[in-house]
Amino acid sequence: MRAAVHRQAHPGELVVVTDRIMLKRLAALVTYRKFMKDAAAVVVVVGDADNKHAVEDCVAATENILPASFAHGVGSCWVAGYNQDYNAACARLLGIPAEKEIFSFISFGYYGTLPRAPAKRPVEDIIRWERY
Repeated sequence: MRAAVHRQAHPGELVVVTDRIMLKRLAALVTYRKFMKDAAAVVVVVGDADNKHAVEDCVAATENILPASFAHGVGSCWVAGYNQDYNAACARLLGIPAEKEIFSFISFGYYGTLPRAPAKRPVEDIIRWERY
């Protein structure tokens, strides 16, 4: 993970899942993300549970991975992991130690056709100058 991190602590690690059976088991555990079973791979972003900056550092890594995969013609979908009810079961399935925590799941696959970018809020509606 080569995202910016707080004080160079590097609290994150990646678990890459490509085994079809493991992908099906993982998808069965993660709420509303059954599509993960059909992914070419799922990367599970894991961090040190006792590092108070692990959330930000692991989310920064997740966010860097998404446009990088797109740049290589690979589709990706970020799935919430932090503080989710299914994390303990996923951690057991993947053999993640108790001192680690799952922060996100990223599914990867190839586009059949390139999807259209969704509409976004105009920048003028998002940016405030000097004060809210």
